[in-house]
Amino acid sequence: MTPNRRRFLQTAAGAGIGAAAFAQPGVQPAGGTFVHPRKVQLWESTRKEFREAIEGGSLKAMILPTGSTEQHNEHLAMINDTASVTLIAELAALRLYPQVMVATPVPVGISPHWMDRKGTLTLTRETFLAVCFEICDSLKQHGVQKILILNGHGGNVRPLRESLPEFRQKLGIQIEFNSYWDAYTKDIVNKHMESGVAPGHAAEFETSLAMAAFPRARALGGRGLRQG
Repeated sequence: MTPNRRRFLQTAAGAGIGAAAFAQPGVQPAGGTFVHPRKVQLWESTRKEFREAIEGGSLKAMILPTGSTEQHNEHLAMINDTASVTLIAELAALRLYPQVMVATPVPVGISPHWMDRKGTLTLTRETFLAVCFEICDSLKQHGVQKILILNGHGGNVRPLRESLPEFRQKLGIQIEFNSYWDAYTKDIVNKHMESGVAPGHAAEFETSLAMAAFPRARALGGRGLRQG
């Protein structure tokens, strides 16, 4: 990837996720004013802060990040998918503050294909979907009417896409789904990446994003870019 990794990282939050996911009346960009990341994190909010945001009408939508805890070769942390998607969700919410907040991430996904690699955790499809649904249900009960499930793990994609109609029908609210890498067009990928492959498990895409976003990954010097 080119040296300007941070610009590549910001692309998903700005043009792809923040603008497209909630292209609805009343949800507009926040502008250039600095907002502390804590302000968009549900888990860092007090009940008073969340109550006033939802009852006062300033909060219009929530982002629910879904990730995994699984092997990412020898050089990336097992929380990589969850950490990356949560960061992208926060960057998007900050651009739309105070209209969007980020719900507590789902840190374990559907990863049976990596169980031969020590340390991987996995949920069954049924358990994972039940957790996602019940978080959405909780948010609905508090008055949230728009939710974006923003995914960061390949094994979660098909189950979530297939379950979206059922979630909408049962909850009666607007629920959308994207993986954060959906925001990167082929032109963007080709411009910033040597391999031209995105996302790719533990390869150039995920490693470069982690090196830009997380100091621990950067310290590893980009070793082990092979997939698997």
